[in-house]
Amino acid sequence: MQAEKISWVVLSILLGIGVFTRTPPVTFLTLSLMAALVAGRYWAQSGFAHLTVNHSIQQDRSMVGDEVDLQVQLDNPAVLPLPWVEINSEVPIDSLNVRGDDGPRGLLQIRTGLSWFQRMRRTYRVVCQKRGYYQIGPASVRVWDPLGLTFEHQHSPGRASLVVYPLTIPLDELNLATDHPLGDPQQGRWLFLDPMSVAGARPHRPDDPLRWIHWPATAAQGKLMTRNLEGTRSPEVLIFLNLQTMPEAWQGTVSELVELSITTAASVAKWAAEAGYRVGLYSNGNMAKESQEDAAPLMDVHPSEDPGQLRRILEALARCSGYRREPLSETITRQLSGTVTPTTCVVISAIADRALHSSMIQLRRSGHQITFMYTGDPPAPQTEEIPVKVIGGRRRWQQIARQHIRDTD
Repeated sequence: MQAEKISWVVLSILLGIGVFTRTPPVTFLTLSLMAALVAGRYWAQSGFAHLTVNHSIQQDRSMVGDEVDLQVQLDNPAVLPLPWVEINSEVPIDSLNVRGDDGPRGLLQIRTGLSWFQRMRRTYRVVCQKRGYYQIGPASVRVWDPLGLTFEHQHSPGRASLVVYPLTIPLDELNLATDHPLGDPQQGRWLFLDPMSVAGARPHRPDDPLRWIHWPATAAQGKLMTRNLEGTRSPEVLIFLNLQTMPEAWQGTVSELVELSITTAASVAKWAAEAGYRVGLYSNGNMAKESQEDAAPLMDVHPSEDPGQLRRILEALARCSGYRREPLSETITRQLSGTVTPTTCVVISAIADRALHSSMIQLRRSGHQITFMYTGDPPAPQTEEIPVKVIGGRRRWQQIARQHIRDTD
């Protein structure tokens, strides 16, 4: 736009010279160029007003190492052709590798022309190199007039989102036993009544608690009726993920240890869900925001037997920001305060400070089964009363990444 302003200043000076010196050729040429600029400005603005740019990903949920198709569609539903169009969309180059793009690094660039009433699609292969929540778009769009004298430059609101689930690997690659590392799901199942699962109503018995009374059925039958509750037979596994990787929060975060902890949590959740457990996930961090206006949601996925529970856990881990908001000991205390049913708790952490150790001992003495998976660098901590399963540290994560994540550079 600065060049266009300079052009108008130069043309105004030339017009003044032509009029002052009474030179018709200069005056006519200057007026012709001014008319071309005005027409070009209208052409570019009108073309941009009708042009639509949309990004779409057919498979918006994928795993690390997968390839997905990114489609960019340009529509010009107007009579005016657009001979010069440039689209630039930012791409996180450290996480997604776009194949078939010859633009600058970090930009998905399209330079093309559109005739009247033309629709154009371009498809790119995107290799998912790192777990996370990504948005491609909005695009920076430039539309030139046919003579290339002026252009319209704005941002198109169309964007596509992609969730890349974290890596999941067999438990033996994490130095964990593959034969029921958290206990046999067929043994020690706790049979208790679930107050949220109502299977009908039955006549009230003297030993039934008053809170179980089914009031709508009581009104319909004219006598006290009690909710008929279904028994829940699946044991729970609660995964507590610590995103603090240094003794003090102000010391920063070690990304390799965060990724190893997240991969461990995802792998354990997958194993537990397939083994018949009701799996839940809690962390002392937040998930990434979808937009700047939204608040960062908590990483709290309550236990459930729903078939889509594993997908919800993997999505929460994919969108994990990687930074802690509080000590994990406070998260454990908040989530399990008042819980009387014995629960299997898996604590995944790269550190073992005194507060975390104390909270695990308190849970163990309260009847909960505790499994501590240490994902930090050696030496492994010696925790009183709590068995430690050593996963490995940064070197182990580098080995896993080399083995399971393709190098696409």
